[in-house]
Amino acid sequence: MIDKRKLSSKKLQTASQNMNASKPSDSVIVQRKKKNFKEIYNSKSKEKIKKIIDSSYFKIYSTLITMLTLYLDDIKKLYTTQSSDFTFDLIYGFIICLFFIEMIFYCFVDEEYACNLFFFVDILGIVSMILDLHKIAD
Repeated sequence: MIDKRKLSSKKLQTASQNMNASKPSDSVIVQRKKKNFKEIYNSKSKEKIKKIIDSSYFKIYSTLITMLTLYLDDIKKLYTTQSSDFTFDLIYGFIICLFFIEMIFYCFVDEEYACNLFFFVDILGIVSMILDLHKIAD
């Protein structure tokens, strides 16, 4: 007859060995993280974002937001009082966030965008919009 205690202890030993063998070392985890970042950068999400950026809807959205940004200060001066400055600052803040997100998308999709002239022009545009905010302009 087989002793049940010995059999169960052998199963426990093999199970613990299998658990120890399945734990990856630290260097393997670091390599996996690097690999995952490369996979993310070259993944389908990059293609989807590129497809969105290249779409005509995105170009229309970008044009409308740019036109709104150009004329928003004139609209504020012509048709409103000083009490509505906070509302326009919120609108400017929202537009700044949209432009910043758009810039991040372009950096994610185009590897050369961060070294390109358009990147610095976009930075300059965002900084100039920040200076248009009521609290900073006063």
